[in-house]
Amino acid sequence: KSTFPAVEKAHAVLVPVDYPDSAGGPIPAVLLGQPFQAKSGAMIADWVVARSKGDARVLDVGIDGIPTLAQLRKGFEAELHRQCPNCKLTTINLPVDEAFNNQGNPIIVSAVRRDPRINYIVTVDGSVFNGLSTALATAGLTGKATIASAIGSTQNESEILRGTEGATTGTPNVIAGWMEIGRGN
Repeated sequence: KSTFPAVEKAHAVLVPVDYPDSAGGPIPAVLLGQPFQAKSGAMIADWVVARSKGDARVLDVGIDGIPTLAQLRKGFEAELHRQCPNCKLTTINLPVDEAFNNQGNPIIVSAVRRDPRINYIVTVDGSVFNGLSTALATAGLTGKATIASAIGSTQNESEILRGTEGATTGTPNVIAGWMEIGRGN
């Protein structure tokens, strides 16, 4: 928001992707913002409920220091509670620096070791936790919990094909990029 005056003075606009606030000022539209993230989280919750037949013990791994990821986690949790009153939820909220410096997977492994009843691990950003299935396997926890994520990378998609992860949602960045370019016309 500190750049808004300069953008407005230049008679320009900003069309951000994944911006945590609503449109306004020099921002005429927000692509893939909080409503998109909340829906992405809800989709993963629906998958967990369907796959577990309404009986899941979920480790929910969030990065609330990034507002859109916090919205994604909230969307997941709200939908899980709505659709699955018997599901149990344990939440880990990682600081941004830990999550993006490869410290998340060991924390997740420790949580699964502490509570062997956990049978689903849901992360708000699959690409941040690449290698999670390998970390679980190295710890002797292969098959203990099914991994699901939002914002999956091609690695997450490959893990699904190999059977080491269960599900992910995508983020249509290419489409959003073209939408941004198209708004300039």
